[in-house]
Amino acid sequence: MFPILRLIRPHQWVKNAFVAAPLFFTPKAVSLDSVLLVAAGVACFCMLSSGVYILNDFLDREADRQHPVKRNRPLAANTVPVPAALAFMAALIVADTLPASTIVSSDGAGTLTEPLLAPAAMVIVAPLLSVTVTGVSAALVSDAV
Repeated sequence: MFPILRLIRPHQWVKNAFVAAPLFFTPKAVSLDSVLLVAAGVACFCMLSSGVYILNDFLDREADRQHPVKRNRPLAANTVPVPAALAFMAALIVADTLPASTIVSSDGAGTLTEPLLAPAAMVIVAPLLSVTVTGVSAALVSDAV
């Protein structure tokens, strides 16, 4: 597998399918619009989670080099240059915030600005990222049902 592909951990994306749960629990609300909205939400979660994986690998790369399994991760193994990984992380997060903010505000009842703050949260206060993810998921679930 290509190192940059390993860096974003696509095998972990299956976890993001929980965003689609409302479609299974509210079959009467299923429409083309709700399916497309949920699919966009899953894609946003995949981009955001991949950005977080890159951040984690960047922060843990020295410790990962000492671990028997994690030493094979792209940043620990030096198969992806750190500047390239950080640029890709930023691109994923920025690419995530635009559709996420559109999805969250698609009902026209105002806007939720948390997704637009995701890049700042990643750089300044990474632990607060869970607040952004929670806000986006809550909005996606409420829009899908």
